[in-house]
Amino acid sequence: GFESGQRNYIIDGDLTQWPEGTTQRSNPSNGKYFPALWKLGSAAFAETTLLWDYETSVLPTVAESNHKSEQCLKIATSSSAETVASGDNYVLEHDITGYDYADLHGREVTLAFWVRSSKTGTYSISLANSANNRSRAIDYTISSADTWERKTITTTLDSSGTWVFDEGIGLRIRFCLFAGSSKHGTDSWQASNVLSTSNQVNWADTSSATFYISQIGLYLGSSAPSSFVGEPIATVQDQVDYYVQRFDFDTNSSEVIGFGGVNATTAMLVKQDLRREMRSAPTVTFTAGSTFQASDFSANSNPSSISASTISESGFQIGMTVSGFTVGRAGKLTRNGTDTCNYTADARH
Repeated sequence: GFESGQRNYIIDGDLTQWPEGTTQRSNPSNGKYFPALWKLGSAAFAETTLLWDYETSVLPTVAESNHKSEQCLKIATSSSAETVASGDNYVLEHDITGYDYADLHGREVTLAFWVRSSKTGTYSISLANSANNRSRAIDYTISSADTWERKTITTTLDSSGTWVFDEGIGLRIRFCLFAGSSKHGTDSWQASNVLSTSNQVNWADTSSATFYISQIGLYLGSSAPSSFVGEPIATVQDQVDYYVQRFDFDTNSSEVIGFGGVNATTAMLVKQDLRREMRSAPTVTFTAGSTFQASDFSANSNPSSISASTISESGFQIGMTVSGFTVGRAGKLTRNGTDTCNYTADARH
């Protein structure tokens, strides 16, 4: 709920939603998400392996934070990288959609979060518009190694340049782990894309470096609530569904997914509704066709391919290549026994 009427403009700042699963990721590529709405926003670095983890045992305590988190994000190195070249950079990014950002444009805001790192020193966050041609870098300090610390940063958002107030990206919030000189800037709004100040530490210069982040909030005004502000879990899930929806079929063997019809001896179509209307028409991906089973209520077939078409913000059509079906029959799509079977509709920025 809200404290003193303050709203958290970061959706799922408690990192409860992980639609791609929680298995460790090694060197994710630019733009890849792990928590539902947190992604590798910028990466230009190849000197060490960087691991992203779903972390459940190293968390701020209730006594520290006055809030119980069940998980957080951990980023770690597997070896050290002694130098950061001028073009090297690495940031964790959350994008606020323009409709939400409109409340904040040109106004004073406070960013609050819990952070823990194996390396002390000065770190930077940066704020930017959608086009990355208006940005600002702001420093904060990690004082004690391997210790959870709460940070708050108060700043006034930009009112110059071009900003988006619709379903696009309104504001980029980026946590920098290292950045070369070509991405350095100052604590003032400028017409370029900066990721840190020149004070930013090279977090990756030691082997097995760790960086954890938890309980992230962006609040209107000159101060943050004394503890994390979040929404009820059902609200968070609905908010995340606006951006990404994953459907896992793992409850029962041969679980029913949907019904449709046979339009050729080798083709079947099934209508699929989404849980809610999404930010935009999503990209839809499936596990292998063989993880599904199609039926015309006379013959069964494991699809050799499966894909989505006529995609809109509210649903799409599943098409599959089958064999031995009778045209005009009703069709049923199920999980193939107990195979791992899912699809994801992704409308994130």
